[in-house]
Amino acid sequence: MLIRVVLIVMAATLGVAACTGSDTPVADQATVPVSTSSSTSIPSPVPTPTAVPSTTSTTAARPTGPLVVELQPDDVMVDLTIVDPELSYVDLAPEDEARLTARFEADPEVLPLLLGVKARGIRRGDTLVAVVVSVAVTPASASDPEFIDSFMTGATEGATVSPLAVEVAGEELTSYIVGTTGSLLWHYENLFVVYAGRDLSETRKVAEAMVTAVVAPPPPPTTTTTTTAEG
Repeated sequence: MLIRVVLIVMAATLGVAACTGSDTPVADQATVPVSTSSSTSIPSPVPTPTAVPSTTSTTAARPTGPLVVELQPDDVMVDLTIVDPELSYVDLAPEDEARLTARFEADPEVLPLLLGVKARGIRRGDTLVAVVVSVAVTPASASDPEFIDSFMTGATEGATVSPLAVEVAGEELTSYIVGTTGSLLWHYENLFVVYAGRDLSETRKVAEAMVTAVVAPPPPPTTTTTTTAEG
């Protein structure tokens, strides 16, 4: 079950990231069949991870630590201009986003773990530079160390993974490359947030801006008033 979540996330992220040379991400390019068999195959450059032992059957994993905060996928998609004024979001067409969500919900073993999914493109000025896919799972699953380790391992299977975590505002992100796509993976509360783009340096800037805006937003600018003495 877990491996199917990973496969869908990877296929969707890499497929949409392939559109970073255009102005608008296209969900159709991220659409690949997801089989319920253990021999799921997906097109290159997405690697085919080996099956990872799951801590669940058709129910959420039993928590082994304190429950995390339950967030929705778009809770991390905050205003990026407070950190980087050149960044802005590009929304998928409603029908494309519905199709992407349906790919997750169509699997009866994935559905019990899933709270929602959100994908958006990120522009720097007029150029689409990255895509972000945010997947919310049940707090029980996100609190289970085995589930977290399996997800992180499965998501980076077959990739070239940086040995050093990317640290941003006290958070750690995993950086990796699959084919010509650079990606970062952030586990935050009950969310698994994947950033992907053709330029890993630019994708990292996007991830750093979002993480900072979420966990350590800069204070609003202060305004000062000047008074003049009378007489």
